[in-house]
Amino acid sequence: MGLFSNKLISTDKVNKSLVKFFNTNYDSLLEGFQEVLKKDINIDKNQYKELMFIPMIAIIKAIPEAFGDSQISKDLLGKFQKKIFNNFKDTEEKNNFSELFYIRIKEYDKIIRLDNTNLDIQFGQIFYQNFYKKEPELNDAEALAIMTFMGLAFLNQYKNIINFLDEIRQNYVFI
Repeated sequence: MGLFSNKLISTDKVNKSLVKFFNTNYDSLLEGFQEVLKKDINIDKNQYKELMFIPMIAIIKAIPEAFGDSQISKDLLGKFQKKIFNNFKDTEEKNNFSELFYIRIKEYDKIIRLDNTNLDIQFGQIFYQNFYKKEPELNDAEALAIMTFMGLAFLNQYKNIINFLDEIRQNYVFI
């Protein structure tokens, strides 16, 4: 297709979609997490953050997967992170969240590759360790269910966002 046969789109519009993906995926994770546990649990403020990181990382890792090291990637990453971080009105809380986020992204970054055949369980294990502040027991069925659910949830979100962004890249011209 030539330049004039493609539709035009802005990074602001794509970012709005990414924020909606984030909100939907985060809400689904909360619901699914409680379903996996088959019980209501009390989740503290830090545990909510650990859950927030899953769709955030899926989006943040998918953007360069779709657009490479381009200005479009940089614009989308900056706008998305700014929107999420601005949900925290308190400066100290925002700074704490940001600091913890960058620690987590470094942890997860070591394993997030589409060719990693163990990505789901590795991701789930990192999540479990950070969420519960302990190593999972090898014979704990609940821990295995949580790790599997969170790992597969991340992988599903990650791949779906890559597919969405690939469709944008193939069918639109950024303005």
